[in-house]
Formats: sequence, C-alpha cells, structure tokens
Amino acid sequence: MKLSSISRFILGLFVVFIGVSTTTNAQPWTKLSFPENKVVYALFPTTGDRIYAGTEAGIYRSGDNGDNWTLLGLPTRTVQTIAMKGSTMYCGLAGGGVQRSADDGVTWTESSNGLPSSTVYTLLVRGEYIFAGTNVSGVYYSTDGGDSWIQRGLPTDWVYTLALNGSTIFAGTFGNGVYRSVDNGATWIISDTGMVNPFVKTIYSAGTSLYAGTLGGGSFRSINTGSEWTDISAGLGSRVVNAITIGGVTNNLLIVGTKDAGAYRSSDSGKTWIQFVENLGNHTINTLATIGINLFAGTEGGIYRASLDPSGVNEEITSENELSVFPQPFSSSGFSVKLPSSWKQSTVRLMLSTILGGKVIDAVLSVQNNEYVFVPTNDMPSGVYILRVQNGNQSVSRTIIKE
Repeated sequence: MKLSSISRFILGLFVVFIGVSTTTNAQPWTKLSFPENKVVYALFPTTGDRIYAGTEAGIYRSGDNGDNWTLLGLPTRTVQTIAMKGSTMYCGLAGGGVQRSADDGVTWTESSNGLPSSTVYTLLVRGEYIFAGTNVSGVYYSTDGGDSWIQRGLPTDWVYTLALNGSTIFAGTFGNGVYRSVDNGATWIISDTGMVNPFVKTIYSAGTSLYAGTLGGGSFRSINTGSEWTDISAGLGSRVVNAITIGGVTNNLLIVGTKDAGAYRSSDSGKTWIQFVENLGNHTINTLATIGINLFAGTEGGIYRASLDPSGVNEEITSENELSVFPQPFSSSGFSVKLPSSWKQSTVRLMLSTILGGKVIDAVLSVQNNEYVFVPTNDMPSGVYILRVQNGNQSVSRTIIKE
C-alpha cells in the first residue's frame, strides 16, 4: 500500500492533532463500584469525602470519596433531587412527594403535605424556606421544615431546576424558558432573552455568572442576573446539556454533562470546550458534582470519578521516534510495539483507531521482556490506523499501516 504525498501530509497533520489532544483531553475516569449500574439522577456532596447519590432505586451514601457505597433507604422510589437544611436531608421523588431524614438516612418520613402528585425534580434551600420544583404544577415552598407545602407560582409549568444567585431565585422550565423571582417566589418574571431554546434542564450559579443547560439548544451564560443570555455551545458534541458544575484546582473549570457525548470542560467561561474523552466519551451524564479536585459524574449506568488535578490528568507526550512498530506495514498476524526505554510500568494501555476516529482496539497489555508488546490483528481490513500507547501519565501516538 503506497500513500501519495498529499495523503502523507494529511496524516502528518492528523498525528499532530492527536498529540495536542492527548495533553489536553486525557482524563483518567474511574467507574466506581456502584450497585448494579443503576441510573443516577442526583449527586450531593456534603463535608469531607461524603457524597450522596439519588438513583432509580433509592438513595446511597459514600463516606470515602466514592470508593464504597451504602444504600440508605427508599429502595422502591426514584430519587430525582437531594437537599440539606441543617442536619435534615430531603429527597424529591419521581411520581410525587418528598421524603426527609434527620438521622443521615437511617429513617425516612413522608414530607409531602400540600404537594401535588407531580414529580419533584428539584429542591432549593434558602434560609427558612425550602422550594420544590414540580412537573406541571410549578413551584411550592415550605417554611416549617417540610411539614407542609404551599403553591408558590408558575402553577402550570414543569419546573426542572431551581437556582439561587444572590437574592434572586431562578426557575428553569420545560418549554417556557427561565423565570426569576426577587421575593421568594411571590412573583415571577420571564428572564430568558437570548435563550433560543425554552427547554431548560439545569441552571448553575457561580458568582456573578449564571449558566443554563437546555434539552436541545446547548448551554447559555448570563452575566447580568438573567436579563440576557449568550449561547456558549460552540464546540460541544451534544446540544442536550443535563448538568453543569465548576471545579478544579483554582475552581475555574466550567464543566457540563451532556446526552450521549460525555462531559466537556472550559477554562474561559464557555468560549472554548475540551471533551473529557477517557472512558466517558459517549455516555449520557445526568448530574455532576465535585469534592475538592475530584469530579463525579452520575450517568445512565453508574458513577464515574476523575481527578481535576493537572498533575494527575495531563499526559506527557513522548516523542514518536522513541516508539517502534514492526513489521511496518504489518500483515494479518499482527504487529509488535517496542516501547520507550523510560517506560517502567508492567502494563500499557494500547488504543488503535481508524483515521476517522473509529475505535478498533482499546486494551491493557502486559509488557514482555520489559520492552515490547504484541498486538494480534487477524480481522482488521487493510488501511491506515492511528496507534496510541499509554504508560502511566506518558503516551505516544503515531500512524501505522496494514497491508
């Protein structure tokens, strides 16, 4: 197989792109040991390494940064949202109602007097008030710790999310955009100028900025208390944005979770985006949370965790000349990879993809004789491929050819 000069030039550019992407995209996501790959709708960190997860079958707690999880209760209910008021925990449920616990989930009490049978999608605590956003029944609030609830506006709206920015409460709705209230929900005004999609799944407040994720319109930002919104979706792989958070070492990374395209991060308030690709590239993310420099993603199949510490996520790029592939081109029997002499770990992660990005191999292989690995390729068609090999936080990428 012989490549033209133009093809070689294009391949060279592609390898450069892969190398740059490796330093910025590589995120060592770990799938946590979470029961039966349950759908996770809510993540709620509290103090230390403690975090709670609301799932399709109850609420779970981890006290060790997500390494181990314990079912607290509500195993037959879907927990859509979690909130804390003092030492009392509240869970909003699918199908209607709120449950509360004053003993860290040991016992639960129905706390739904006055609430409709609508699903409670979001809970917000502000001082003595607890607000609940429901589907088709608007906003409710309680001033007695959840003993009773009173309708508090938007009575025919499906309220997906509630957020507090200063003294202003924001409500994101399904089909009617964003509303805001400066009087604890007594009155609401529309607040979605510039937001071209009215199906608002999440709103996140960060200082003087507000961020919103929509079901089909991407993500938006407001820097004037919701008076105007700017589309910040350019570069996202999905226009369905389910979750937003901010984290990182300097707490300046804007992170969004999408449907079918995993998570993205931005260090410039959404002007540019980089995808978290390792192990999470095509997942649907329902919720995000951070504990220190650790990022948690609740998905359709469990919980993942990644470090936001630059020393833990950025890879060092090894020179292509330090890695050899032989024979080249290779045949159906496979090929061997001679590793850089500086690589000391006993296993490597080897990823092989087509030049258009289709995954062919993603495997952890043992290093033989401290220097090479063998890769069988019996069923691979002839063509040009991108090989990437990772050892610890070092990696190298290059093009290879099958005859």
